[in-house]
Amino acid sequence: MRFRVSIGEEGTPDDAESLYRWLAADPDIRESAELSLASSVSGGGEMSPLLDVINVVLSNSIASASLLVTVLTAWRSSRERPPEIKVEAHGVTVTIADGDQRALPELAEKLSPVPFREAAADGGPSVPEGGE
Repeated sequence: MRFRVSIGEEGTPDDAESLYRWLAADPDIRESAELSLASSVSGGGEMSPLLDVINVVLSNSIASASLLVTVLTAWRSSRERPPEIKVEAHGVTVTIADGDQRALPELAEKLSPVPFREAAADGGPSVPEGGE
């Protein structure tokens, strides 16, 4: 599953690099993800000169959104002034910001694959057969 992670406007250019290093150091992310830094594209279609977007490809789509939200939240809690983090996946964008920790499962659910969310909403199994 592919995710695009970016730092909110109040963040500094160093925040994306710090977050990238944090993700690369996490054993669960390191074991199951491919990470790369990229430049964002402005509203005018121009590429940013900064590497300010982190592309994350996780292999286990069922647990990936939850794992990513957990690790991103841990990074934010380590910062003196934690910036917002925007996470995009399959056309959905969520923002991780200050707030109630109980909202984290809801954010992870929004980023989960559409068929998985629809099955859970219909009362189907929360994990597809053969999944963990």
